Amino acid sequence: MKAMLIKGAVISLLVAGSLFSQENGEIAFVCGPCGCVDDGSFFDHPGLCPSCGMILYASFKEIKNVNRNNHEHQMSTGKTVGILIFPGAEIIDFAAPWEIFLQAGMRVFTVAQNDTLINAMGMRIQPDYTFVNAPHADIILLPGGNVEYDNAGIMNWVKKINGESETILSVCNGAFFLGNAGLLDGLEATTFLSLIPSLQRLAPKARVVSNKRFVDNGKIVTSAGLSSGIDATFHVISKYLGVGRTQVIATNLEYDWDPEPKYIRGMLADKYLQGPRSVFSPFEYRTLSYSGDNVSWETKLHVKTDLSHEKLVQLLEYQLNIGEKWVKTSATKYGSNWHFVADNKKWIGIINYEISSANGQTIQMRVKEF
Repeated sequence: MKAMLIKGAVISLLVAGSLFSQENGEIAFVCGPCGCVDDGSFFDHPGLCPSCGMILYASFKEIKNVNRNNHEHQMSTGKTVGILIFPGAEIIDFAAPWEIFLQAGMRVFTVAQNDTLINAMGMRIQPDYTFVNAPHADIILLPGGNVEYDNAGIMNWVKKINGESETILSVCNGAFFLGNAGLLDGLEATTFLSLIPSLQRLAPKARVVSNKRFVDNGKIVTSAGLSSGIDATFHVISKYLGVGRTQVIATNLEYDWDPEPKYIRGMLADKYLQGPRSVFSPFEYRTLSYSGDNVSWETKLHVKTDLSHEKLVQLLEYQLNIGEKWVKTSATKYGSNWHFVADNKKWIGIINYEISSANGQTIQMRVKEF
């Protein structure tokens, strides 16, 4: 039945094409701007583009300027993006924005300190340009990774392009380039959650926050870690192309873009379990669950160790007194209850143990806002 419906739809399209030809010989069908060799080419009948497989749409043959250069796809008015590449650059920090900027019709190139092949976390990249011969870029992307913010060559380039570009976007600890250059002074900024204290020390005149996925200061935009750069990139594009066009780009990339992102890593309650979880890192362990939201979080781990249950509990409780200084309110062999204050809020901590001498121990840790 499904095959018959599809066949009928194709026949209807072909009939429509014949009618168009009969009623108006100027109507033809064209491939939309996607970068294939048949961009702007006219066909006699509707169907799929033979080059890219996209649906052909109806147009008038006298519209000679149906091509990539005047379509909404190119509403960037020729904006150019320069992406800094360096050894150990985080792949998602530059590769994801690279694709998004391309989909927005912007010209993208990579630039590095030297023209040698760069190993970016296993991905080998040949830079398009060096700091010496790179063309003008309207938008600069500074990814994170193994950031050498004390590299004189990179820092001189960052200061130089600050005076030439329209927008500078940093992802993750790429913000450290900006901080060391003094470009965050007097501004609000963000970075990868665990590196926020370090960025604040590097840029004491900035206000480094953890409650935003990205921060827009006008020219300088800083984003939190990793995938936060995706949302920040869409945000930057929306400043040039508008929210509507950016929503189209995001949808075509099958990305659920929210101009006002609700997911903010630095606001999740799991940050209060990072210290306790780190206690188990020397042992063989498996995470059984890890979920929650801004007001509660739960994780369960199965730990194998030669330590006795009592020793493991002693180690964990010592760690709990270091960070947010958890205060124990009750305890048994199989669990304990705690309370602590963090970010001006009261929290409850609950720890449960399932003991098995043969298979190790299962430890459940929960926090929730009081």
